[in-house]
Amino acid sequence: EIPPQVAITDFSIFNESQAFDPSAENPIRLNYDQNFISFEFAALDYHAPGLNQYAYKLEGFDKDWVRAGTRNYASYTNLPGGEYTFRVQAANSDGVWNETGAALKLVVTPPFWQTWPFQLGLFLGVASLVAVGFQWRVRAVREQNAQLQKMVGEQKRVEVELRQSEARFRAMYDNAAVGMAMMSLDRKIININQTSAQMTGYSLEELVGTDPTRLSHPDDLQIGREQFQELVAGKIPGFQMEKRFIRKNGETFWGRVTYSLVPDKDGQPEYMVGIIEDVTEEREAEKTLAESEARFRTLYNSAEMGIVLVDLGSDGNVPLDDARFNHLVATQRLNPAMLRMFGYTADEMQQIAVASLIYSEDLGLDRNEFRQLITGEIDSFRVEKRFVRKDGSVFWGRLTDSLARTADGAPRMVIGIIEDITEERQAAERLAAQEAEYRRLLEQRIAERTEELNLANERLREKAAQDAVTAERTRLARDLHDAVTQTLFSTTLIADVLPDIWEMNQNEGKRRLEEVRQLTRGALAEMRTLLVELRPNALVEVPLPTLLRQLTEALIGRSRINIELSTEGERKLPADVQVSLYRIAQEALNNVVKHAKASQAVVTLHCAESVRLTVADNGAGFDPSTVTADHLGLKIMRERAETIGAKFSIYSEPGEGTQISVVWEEKPFTTK
Repeated sequence: EIPPQVAITDFSIFNESQAFDPSAENPIRLNYDQNFISFEFAALDYHAPGLNQYAYKLEGFDKDWVRAGTRNYASYTNLPGGEYTFRVQAANSDGVWNETGAALKLVVTPPFWQTWPFQLGLFLGVASLVAVGFQWRVRAVREQNAQLQKMVGEQKRVEVELRQSEARFRAMYDNAAVGMAMMSLDRKIININQTSAQMTGYSLEELVGTDPTRLSHPDDLQIGREQFQELVAGKIPGFQMEKRFIRKNGETFWGRVTYSLVPDKDGQPEYMVGIIEDVTEEREAEKTLAESEARFRTLYNSAEMGIVLVDLGSDGNVPLDDARFNHLVATQRLNPAMLRMFGYTADEMQQIAVASLIYSEDLGLDRNEFRQLITGEIDSFRVEKRFVRKDGSVFWGRLTDSLARTADGAPRMVIGIIEDITEERQAAERLAAQEAEYRRLLEQRIAERTEELNLANERLREKAAQDAVTAERTRLARDLHDAVTQTLFSTTLIADVLPDIWEMNQNEGKRRLEEVRQLTRGALAEMRTLLVELRPNALVEVPLPTLLRQLTEALIGRSRINIELSTEGERKLPADVQVSLYRIAQEALNNVVKHAKASQAVVTLHCAESVRLTVADNGAGFDPSTVTADHLGLKIMRERAETIGAKFSIYSEPGEGTQISVVWEEKPFTTK
């Protein structure tokens, strides 16, 4: 990386350039009254000249190097007499510094009163007058020195402020949110900031030295041309315009451009400053707003409903007294439909009080809502009331008032819409009258039909009762035949052959006699069970263990399956709980007899704080995942358990038998 060459390009006294030879060994000599000098310098690197950095130092005056950034000039004022060397260094856009830089020697000749001959004469004169004016002279010298120090301090302060101002301007220029450019009077860009480059899509190098009008949209080239000529001629200090520009990628954007003229020290135009702001979104918003206003204007003028716009004032002071409000509303804008609805002309509406347009009985109908609306408490309301036309006729209107607010939320305008609903109200009244007549006829027909249905229901109840008695008799007859009759028939057969068997084999006779006893007990238990079925109250009057014993004995006698019953503990159960547990046990044992192919079953009842009923068998078992919920009565048993708040579970595997468990816990009684 090669550092840039540095050159001192100009030396000026009081902003006037001086001829000088940078390579000469002899220093530039200045008088003490040439107390404002400036240096201009440049780095000979043209890759990105706007990004070159500088640092300078006046040896004999500056203690340290001054970092000037991209500023390529330096100024000094009121240099004391003596020898100085001005040195400058530079760095290119890559940050490579030329530390050798360039140098220029200066000699400032002090004023005559600071030369040694004058000072010697002054010393002799002062010595001769020391006796008479020593004190006065000392005081005068002190005052003069103080004044000189004040002047020097003021000059240094001004210089510091100037440097700070330049730094602030450079920071603002480089980091501004708007595009900024410095242009010559022939409209060539001298310097331009990064925001302009980003806005147009061009690089800084592509923009410097070009005419900005080449970025203008072809249709907008003439915009601002006349004002620009007046600006260059010094007739106007600046102007502003809005026009379209074209980015490097071909996109079009709207820009608001402000041109200002910067004069030189003699007041003559030196260069121009241009500021551009992208206002595309603002323009689009204005276009959208204009289109929206056009649509609203069309709707406003062509609407069939009456529309009134009530301006509440931009200051938010809403007149609440009736007199002022009547005047306020009467002077607002009304669309043609509103005028046709009331029969007045626009001029006539200006002279009419609002109260005269409202039916007297409906005047205060929406007063409170309207006051809440215009004070911002609500955003809208709707009311139906009567209005009066110019000819005195009354019509029904549906009034909808909506509040439009300012950006800060203050009430700004009320938009009122009135829809003539006279026909709708008349139709509603006719409909209400018809509905009342239909209701009367319907109630009459319902009364007649109800009486007919009551008679039919009574006949159906009688028939249902008869059918239920017949069905119950049929079921009992079937149960007697299937259970008791067959059991007794089997007992009779065994009893007939028992004497012969006893004579041949007493052991076999004893076994057969025990079988007769079991069959007889089963028949007796079956009869008791049927008696319980005939008397439903017996299911809650007889203890649950007794019911289960009768049930198991009946099934033993019928199925010849060994069924064991085990009960532990006693307690009074709620009627619904006892009935549900009995029915679950009954359904489970019927499944054992009909489907399980079991040789043994166990029924366990444990009564304590909780009640647990278990029915298990050693039958074929099944896979619960492959059996539907309504198969084998599982759904019925589960629903009975859920009805009393019990937990129902089933365990079964093919070849392992089946176990059904029901656990019921009494819930504590709570009161509020």
